[in-house]
Amino acid sequence: MTRFRGQPYTWGVEKSGKGGVHTRSHPPYPAEFRSQAVELVRTSGKSILEVARELGVSGEGLRRWVRQAEADAGRGRPGDLTAYSGEIDQ
Repeated sequence: MTRFRGQPYTWGVEKSGKGGVHTRSHPPYPAEFRSQAVELVRTSGKSILEVARELGVSGEGLRRWVRQAEADAGRGRPGDLTAYSGEIDQ
């Protein structure tokens, strides 16, 4: 039997900056791909889940990209920190 160093339940797992744990199944998507996916959600009339399925990405991931784009454009929900980051820096 092969012996491995480390704990098998932690292989492929990264700790997120928020103290949580998540797995990464692939490299991050390029910024251009993410922005085009967000634009497709905005202009296609399709739901986020439909667009996510067509693009082969997770629905929650695409939802986060849309939320982040809205916050960056100043249209974020209350509590989205990036919407206020410019005000904090000043």
